[in-house]
This record gives sequence, C-alpha cells and structure tokens, in this order.
Amino acid sequence: MAAAQDLTPTFPFPSKRAARQEAQDILMHGVSVALGYWTEQHADLAEQMTEAEQDEFRALLQQEADRLAKVFGFQKAWTA
Repeated sequence: MAAAQDLTPTFPFPSKRAARQEAQDILMHGVSVALGYWTEQHADLAEQMTEAEQDEFRALLQQEADRLAKVFGFQKAWTA
C-alpha cells in the first residue's frame, strides 16, 4: 500500500507550517464573523428566541469558538 500523499499546499507559502497558519487564520476569521453576526445570518433562528435565550446561545457559541481557537493555539476566539 502506498503512503498517504501529503496534500498540504506550500505555494505561495514558504513552508507547510506557514500554509497551515494561514488556513487557521482564515478559519478563525470565519468563526469571528459567525460570532459577531449570527443573529443577522440566522435571523430565522434568532427571531424564535427571547433576548435571554439569545444571550445563552451567544455564550455557547463563544464557548465552542474558544474551544476551536485553542486547537489552533490561540487563547480565545475573537469577534468581528
């Protein structure tokens, strides 16, 4: 059986590590947008919630975003 091919891009990045870092930054930017604008992006869901429920859900989103951020070596997710 052939060894798994490493598909990590290096161009235009100087190294695989730099490519991974850029990928992580792009993903975390998407997470920050989701945190900052979830009520606009998912208005149908937000409209079904009270303000207190939205606050509780926002806290849950932040908790999960922080968990993902830690996987990438950040201390905490940021909000756009």
